Amino acid sequence: MKTKKIKLDTGFESKEQAAKLGYVAACIERVSDGRILILNPDAETYSFNDDKMRDLTPYKYSYDRLMNDHRCIGHFKVISWVKDINVEKFMKFLNKKSK
Repeated sequence: MKTKKIKLDTGFESKEQAAKLGYVAACIERVSDGRILILNPDAETYSFNDDKMRDLTPYKYSYDRLMNDHRCIGHFKVISWVKDINVEKFMKFLNKKSK
């Protein structure tokens, strides 16, 4: 059985194209339930943003794991890209917005 590759419109054709223009994915949404993963301070991994999931699963996922792993294709989508990100300031802003 041939599987269909799902193409999501994330604003860029690829992570590499975004990186060439100085952008990085800041927030990724899990399509099934709308839960949000945010970029961690290491600027390389993503974790769930809500307290429930953070306490239960303190896991960190790479962009490639979420977007390119054959088990996940189509399950996640980038909902925001940022340019020249200062991750610490972004985290402070995000924490203020969620309170």
